[in-house]
Amino acid sequence: MYCVIRHSRSRLKAGTINRSKVIVFRRGNLSEEQEIESRNLVPGDVFAITKGMSVPCDCLLVSGEALMNESSLTGEVVPVG
Repeated sequence: MYCVIRHSRSRLKAGTINRSKVIVFRRGNLSEEQEIESRNLVPGDVFAITKGMSVPCDCLLVSGEALMNESSLTGEVVPVG
């Protein structure tokens, strides 16, 4: 069990280094978009999730569908839908 926890921690830590570009809509204006690095996201940002995108933050899905791979957190091998 300790190996699983250690492995999960190292994957989480590695995930914090992930810097990808995201399209963000700020100040409640959904028609004005900006492209920023994911590390510059702040609470309250609304951003677009594209197919195959890795989301390195906690977020709330406002519309659409997503299949999340939480295996690094839960240790489960089956994605959560």
